[in-house]
Amino acid sequence: MTRFDELPAEQQAELVRLGEGAADVFEKSFSPDSSHHVPPLIALRQVRYQRSYLERRAAELVAEARAEGISWHQVGVALGTTGEAARRRYSAA
Repeated sequence: MTRFDELPAEQQAELVRLGEGAADVFEKSFSPDSSHHVPPLIALRQVRYQRSYLERRAAELVAEARAEGISWHQVGVALGTTGEAARRRYSAA
């Protein structure tokens, strides 16, 4: 089985778009103003998806920041951590 992060960027982007579309439909059916309750396991899957998306987005933004010459210290501050921790986590990105 191929892992998501091993897919070409175009396929990753398409899967993200499909996932976001499905999430939009799902979230509308369980909106706060509806009488539906989101089961905990489904809510946890939503959180997992959101966390995965945010991690990918953070890596993209770190790469952009570094390409613009922003220091690891500044990146770390923006992420709420140290520059060294940011460098260790994102330097391969």
